[in-house]
Amino acid sequence: MALVYILIWLFLSSRLFLAAPATIDNNRILTFETWKWTKGNMLRIAGARVVLLLPAYILVFALTALVGRGIGVNVFDPASSVAYAEASPAMFALFNGVSVFVSTLLYRALEAGLSSYLYQGLKPQGKAADVF
Repeated sequence: MALVYILIWLFLSSRLFLAAPATIDNNRILTFETWKWTKGNMLRIAGARVVLLLPAYILVFALTALVGRGIGVNVFDPASSVAYAEASPAMFALFNGVSVFVSTLLYRALEAGLSSYLYQGLKPQGKAADVF
């Protein structure tokens, strides 16, 4: 069920992937207007996102596992993680907070860059206001 949800979210968000750069470029909110721009390109956009983010996810997870091992957290064993969190809640909160912050920062930066790049290629010629 989780895979179905992830795929639906990936495809839906890929259709709306150009909304942020279009909004910034045109100084007005363009959300569903960009839906037309991605028509026929949704699978390519989704594929580009997976190809870009999967290696980043693997790298971040590997670094998290290595740092976790260094402080005594086994991220592969939930029971061990819970035991560490109970024994040292402040250190576990710091480790988890930094891990989530770094991964979110990396993923958002990569997605923003890809979105901006694809916007340049998929936006209609001329001003967006004239297209609609």
